[in-house]
Amino acid sequence: MLTDLKIFLVFFLITTALFASDSKEDESQGVTQCFPLSLSPSIAETQDCYGTLDTVYERVIGLGKNCLTKAQINLFFNPQGDHFSTKPGQADLLDWVSIEDYSLLIESLEKGFDNFFQKESFKVTIPSHFHLTDTNCGVRWVHLLSNYIQSVPENSKNDPNFLLQTFQEKAYDQEKSKIDYLKKKFINAKNKNTIYILSKEPALPWETVLKLRNALTILREGNKNFMMLLVSQQKIYDDFENIIVRHTSNVNETYLVEPDQAAWSSIFKEFKFSPTLWQ
Repeated sequence: MLTDLKIFLVFFLITTALFASDSKEDESQGVTQCFPLSLSPSIAETQDCYGTLDTVYERVIGLGKNCLTKAQINLFFNPQGDHFSTKPGQADLLDWVSIEDYSLLIESLEKGFDNFFQKESFKVTIPSHFHLTDTNCGVRWVHLLSNYIQSVPENSKNDPNFLLQTFQEKAYDQEKSKIDYLKKKFINAKNKNTIYILSKEPALPWETVLKLRNALTILREGNKNFMMLLVSQQKIYDDFENIIVRHTSNVNETYLVEPDQAAWSSIFKEFKFSPTLWQ
């Protein structure tokens, strides 16, 4: 009887010591057990873990800096098509725009896009094209006004104030309806495993990158089942949590100069995509 008790006590002490050691090690390393969202419905439901390269992504959304990002998305998912032509149903809010101020965009994300595309927030600039800029959000539409320029008298086509007034009176309501649809679609991606892609040279300051990632988390109501892909000419940052950093030669301010489709394709192939993503 005494021998059995001694054996039990020894076994109990050893088991307790091992458990304490494991607990201490996990605590010291700050380990969070996250599994691929595609493989663990219980984890996917809580959406507490960041997306990884093992996640199966259901949405791919561009975040600028310019039209290059959407063009490369189109080319990868529809290589036989025209990169300028977006398949019906695959349009997103920040396609074919230029992001002039990411700090303003971050603020708009944090507000749920409540101040996005408001009638009194625009200005028109006339460089080589007619550009419409949302001063609330730092977003510039390069192509939007071109649909309406033909109806403007020739002697007024270089008058920014006249062009803006014409847009606000004759086109704003129609375009606002489209923008509201795309805004809702962007926000509803919070329920999907999503990759947000930003291509920019030079790259954003790291502090701004983190603020952008956090603003997306706020917009997604805390759902972390997403990844941010940053693409620039030089990889100056390391991957961090759900921020993946890659580089390719054709990221610049002038859109599709020296296309590097092979590099972009290689980047996209690192990820797993739902077979229904582009249907």
